[in-house]
Amino acid sequence: MFRWKMQTGGIVATIVFSFFVVGCGSSFLDLSPGYPPLSRGEAIAIAERYANHEWTAGPQHIFRGRDGDGIFVRTPHWTAGQINRGVAYKWDGFASVEEFDAGLAAGKFAGDIDCTKPDQSRYAVGVDCSGFVSRCWKLPVKHSTRSFPGICIRLPDAAELRPGDILDYFDAHVVLFKEFVDPDRTKIRCFEARDGKVRVWEYNLADMLREGFKPYRYKRITD
Repeated sequence: MFRWKMQTGGIVATIVFSFFVVGCGSSFLDLSPGYPPLSRGEAIAIAERYANHEWTAGPQHIFRGRDGDGIFVRTPHWTAGQINRGVAYKWDGFASVEEFDAGLAAGKFAGDIDCTKPDQSRYAVGVDCSGFVSRCWKLPVKHSTRSFPGICIRLPDAAELRPGDILDYFDAHVVLFKEFVDPDRTKIRCFEARDGKVRVWEYNLADMLREGFKPYRYKRITD
């Protein structure tokens, strides 16, 4: 578990993470045959779908307490009847947009932001930071912030980031790079699953690197 604090717009946000799934180290993995190439445009298009997806929360999708398995669930602060934009954040989630909608239709809880437990709830649906990047890269399984370095090339300079690359904080958090905001490449715009849902955020690049984020490029991404 790790708590990451980043100051954005004068607000210090504390995010708690835990880490499971594929691999526990950064050793390189065999990417064949289940890791097909994808273009940068494909990765960004998938990210846009997650960030712009609209859905409406019903009373059945909002919950705080123990689920049917006794696992504590805390959904983000939705309002019943309100239209939301962005697939819900779910602890250790790996849902596609279609699976998210199907889960809501089945009455599942819309996300789970309780990040203090070792287990995920099967009664909730959504996606977490690494699950989101795994979906954007069309990976056959959910990877984690620990295993992304094993399927990527480390960029020598963050100024070389291109759409569809990532900034990965080992054992903590990962964001999908969209674009530089300014000509000097000091600020970036990225997609991430955070603070309740998938959305677009802007950061100071130097701050992120200082916090421990490192730039990576997926081995199978193409221009």
